[in-house]
Amino acid sequence: MGTRVHRFRGLDHVPHAIECLDVEPGGGRLALLRANADIEVWSLQHGETHCELRIAGVVDSPVRRIVWGARSPLRPAGRLFCCGLNGLVTEWDPRTLSPSGSWDSGGGAAWSMAAHTATARLAVGCEDGGCSIFDTSDADYDSHPTLVHRTPPQGARLLCVCFSPQGSHLACSAADGSVRVWHVASWQAVSRVVLESTGRRKPPLVWTCLLLSDLTVVTGDSTGHVSFFDGHHGTLPRRFASH
Repeated sequence: MGTRVHRFRGLDHVPHAIECLDVEPGGGRLALLRANADIEVWSLQHGETHCELRIAGVVDSPVRRIVWGARSPLRPAGRLFCCGLNGLVTEWDPRTLSPSGSWDSGGGAAWSMAAHTATARLAVGCEDGGCSIFDTSDADYDSHPTLVHRTPPQGARLLCVCFSPQGSHLACSAADGSVRVWHVASWQAVSRVVLESTGRRKPPLVWTCLLLSDLTVVTGDSTGHVSFFDGHHGTLPRRFASH
């Protein structure tokens, strides 16, 4: 008497590392960028988190950051922007899962990016130490964002850029351990701070920064410190070496 045997081997799936996260204005969706350049959009509505869509990335594509743009009558599904070390900024259409346009960063490899939806501004931190500011207002569906300003080179590649909540100021942190705060309307430098190297030969890498509404600059660097700076005067009120 024969016996029918079904052999099953489970798939040992190991997801790729997460490079960047960004929540859509309003908190409805989460964009996730993986190390293999895949883009995932997760729904956060009603506490039922699930993956709405996935955009397959190009193999070995050096994508670094992804941010949401604002919804508009011409783009009701929202806007997704990403940048990479190839020096290109790309906008993705969530409806067609394909890029709607790409343009040059204006300063070489793009390491960081931030968007302010209320003012339709997109800031891209570049290899040459300058930050490119693009106008993303969509007067025409086929129009690409236009470059409206470039900040002077800061001395090293910009690892993080961020707007204040009001969009009135922009903070840029660099690989030379410095952070500079710019006034957006006049593009004048408000302050510049340099992090301590704490006995090391090279300055710390300021991997991330946050600019609060009162111009407090919060930084996280490669030495493991979280620092709070007064953005008006560049002083250091608090610094934490552990959590």
